[in-house]
Amino acid sequence: MDSLARFLTSPCRSRSLYNAIHSVLPSHRQRNFHMANQNSTSEQAAEKQKPFEWSEKHDECLIQEVLTLEPFKEKKGSIGRGRIWEEVSENLNSLRVPIFKVNKRSVRERFQLLSEKYKKMSEERKASGIETDQSEVERGLEEVTEKEKEVSEQGTAKSSCEKKQAEEMRRRAMEGMARRKREGDDLKKTQKSRGSGRDTTEFLKEKTSIMKELKEKELEIQARNVEAQERAKTTTEQHATSYASATTKTNASNGAPTAATTNASPCKTVKQKD
Repeated sequence: MDSLARFLTSPCRSRSLYNAIHSVLPSHRQRNFHMANQNSTSEQAAEKQKPFEWSEKHDECLIQEVLTLEPFKEKKGSIGRGRIWEEVSENLNSLRVPIFKVNKRSVRERFQLLSEKYKKMSEERKASGIETDQSEVERGLEEVTEKEKEVSEQGTAKSSCEKKQAEEMRRRAMEGMARRKREGDDLKKTQKSRGSGRDTTEFLKEKTSIMKELKEKELEIQARNVEAQERAKTTTEQHATSYASATTKTNASNGAPTAATTNASPCKTVKQKD
């Protein structure tokens, strides 16, 4: 024992023993660290393998994401709301603690279930008149309900405004249609009156042309009558001249005095008396 005590208490030996002990300790520490990592990894793997179950912590994270992204601002059943629920599920699955294994449909259905439970509990509290402390999930759901109400009121006001605008546009469209109809009727009347004027003008032109032709024919007939009368007069004169010549010749051959001889005789008598 004395020799062992001297060995342990000697400076050289104690230093060698100290170095030996500390050279061994890191390996034990690393082994313990690796074992701890393996245990945590195996626990996470086991956690991922077992079916997902919602807990109060999961519900708190879900409500926080709903308050952040506000899917209720989009129309129910719309593509925009579906994209927001998809983003909510992706954000929750990216968390390390707590672990989520959810999708768009599961987070939407879980939120609807929590919202229905909260509304039922709120009605029961109002009916009983007993105030109780609210959990984080209930406070988050209350805030979500208030925001949903604000969005609904804004949507109602917006729809009312849009309805008024639609009615105003419909009224203007009806007035425009009535105005265009009146203008079309007036245009048809104008075209009809113009058509009647054209018909009258054409009738007058045709009447004038017919009257002109009749006048020309009448003048032609008159000219023919005048020409016929002149021909008849000329013929009558010719006949009279011929008859007078024939009568003169006949009297001359019978010894009867002619008109010229009878007229000349008094003159000769007068000269003889002188």
